[in-house]
Amino acid sequence: MAAPISRRLLCSFSNKSIVSPYLYSKCRPQINTRMYSDENKTPDPQLHSRILYIQNPWTVLRSKWHTYKLNSIDKSFNMQDFLDGAKQAISVITEMMANNESRNLNSLVTEQAQEDISAITSSFDSEQLEKIRVAVKDIHFISPSTVYTVTDKDSHYVNIGTVAIAFKKHQSSAVLVDISATFERQYKNSEASDWSVSSVSRLTIKQF
Repeated sequence: MAAPISRRLLCSFSNKSIVSPYLYSKCRPQINTRMYSDENKTPDPQLHSRILYIQNPWTVLRSKWHTYKLNSIDKSFNMQDFLDGAKQAISVITEMMANNESRNLNSLVTEQAQEDISAITSSFDSEQLEKIRVAVKDIHFISPSTVYTVTDKDSHYVNIGTVAIAFKKHQSSAVLVDISATFERQYKNSEASDWSVSSVSRLTIKQF
């Protein structure tokens, strides 16, 4: 059953494509096992992937409008710079989760996000936690899913939802990590707070 167009991912691996709300097992990375390690001569999988994120056109228009409002509030805001920072934040969060140190994320995440992360961590075993550890270079795709701005008197509140897909090699397999996180910032009296993660609504892993 097709998902609402606002949450579809078109995945193309090895000339096979599917449209799905999630990345099913049929959506497999292409593994090139002709590459070998100099040390042990064992296959070293090389990951090749292409992802197209398709959104509801109205969601896109609404997000563009709110981005325009955000630029009027903060003329220095740049979406690509924000996404680069979001990659770093996601990498730090998964690293701390894998190390079972998510309690030390208080400076980066809100109380709600901490609850989300704790719930996710408790549902994974140690092997799964190790698989969700992603470096910035592992994040092959990141995109804003929603952008909202709310004005209340002299304060402005901004929320940006993101969808990130990471591919990495884990031992002899390829691992896909799908993460949805929302970031928030407050502007008051022409001063901006630091970005913080307000929720982690989705974190799943698939091994191929």
